[in-house]
Amino acid sequence: MMTSLAGAPPAFSPWFEQRVMAEVRRRPLPARSGLWAWLTESRGLRIRPRLLLATVAVTALAVIFLVQSREPLGPASVPGASPSQTYVRFLLYAPTAHSVALAGSFNAWDPSRTPLVPTGSGGFWTVTVAVPSGSHLYGFVLDGGEWLADPGAPAVEDGFGRRNSVLTVTPGEVSAS
Repeated sequence: MMTSLAGAPPAFSPWFEQRVMAEVRRRPLPARSGLWAWLTESRGLRIRPRLLLATVAVTALAVIFLVQSREPLGPASVPGASPSQTYVRFLLYAPTAHSVALAGSFNAWDPSRTPLVPTGSGGFWTVTVAVPSGSHLYGFVLDGGEWLADPGAPAVEDGFGRRNSVLTVTPGEVSAS
């Protein structure tokens, strides 16, 4: 192999270059076939307006059909919900909290079962829960430890040094008693 000290490509004799080029021309290129050839083949982009409009129309009709065919969310469509349950939305303003959960007699006092979600950057937290008919005690658990009674509902002492909010649910109506 010839190399140049100056870094320039080596110079070959004209006779050698002619022999190499003649051999290259003599051998046919390997045929490209199969899936790889089809995938790597260059194609022009063709936009067919009728096909595009048909695709948009079918997609729009499918979306409209799916939205209209959905049943409203209610006790009959929620697994485990019964007609004696009423959906109650709990809302708490806790702008400094990193997590908020709901614990009460309707969820076995387990804060991990009912976490609230922030409604945006305003500091409000919310959750909607199916609550059975009857009177219930509940409270909010902030950041995994701080217990807080609902400021929008009456509260009673629980006998353990905390205050719990009181909620009375009758089918179709909810009241903070």
